[in-house]
Amino acid sequence: MIFESNFYDNSKKHTTAPSAIGSSVIGIKYDKGVIIAGDNKVNVHGYKKFTNISRIAPINKNTIMGSSGEYSDFQELNRILVEKATEDELYDGSNSFLGPKEFSNYLSFTCYQKRSKMDPYWNTTIIGGIDENGTPYLNSVDQFGTRYQNNYLVSGFGLYFAGPILDNSVPKDHTQLTKEKAVELMDTVFRVLFYRDATAGDRIFYGVIETGVNGADPSFNLLEKKLQTNWEHDLFKKSHNERYHPMAN
Repeated sequence: MIFESNFYDNSKKHTTAPSAIGSSVIGIKYDKGVIIAGDNKVNVHGYKKFTNISRIAPINKNTIMGSSGEYSDFQELNRILVEKATEDELYDGSNSFLGPKEFSNYLSFTCYQKRSKMDPYWNTTIIGGIDENGTPYLNSVDQFGTRYQNNYLVSGFGLYFAGPILDNSVPKDHTQLTKEKAVELMDTVFRVLFYRDATAGDRIFYGVIETGVNGADPSFNLLEKKLQTNWEHDLFKKSHNERYHPMAN
């Protein structure tokens, strides 16, 4: 009888903790657009499971998103936002009234509603794109629906390491930053994370969305790049656990 009772239990179960987790995502505004980047790894219960996963995805022709945290929640949020973008496009043909600002507002309310039901989306999402004025826009939304807007945004473990690097390098006026410099700064942060974050990978996906030329629609490109890392530092080679692996004299 106990077995039958559990077997036919139809009560709703909430996700109490994420399982398939992606690490840090970084977004930076530059003079012509926005870059959102994340590594290619997804870890399941702390173990490397997938090594060719992009957590950067387009929403519509002028908006992209990237997410750290639970990968299935990222997929669900992307589905919800793409569905909303499709409804928007069907309303008036090829015209689109929704941009990165509107999508971040909608996502904020969506995440707040879910956390109010004690069943949140377990991730932080960075949304970027080109707004109605042709200006780069960047915003982040966490699992509680809290929004942040800045010239650069970081989620995941990168919050502990990216600040000192980006604070002094990303100008307050994004028009003073080129795409090449933005990618270089991201490489620096992801390199530090690869050294320090056990869940980080060394292959990075860069989602780049730029303003269109001569009134054309914004363009989106997804690029993949392998970090140049060096493990020959003396500290790496000499460090050891004296209790379990004593160095021979």
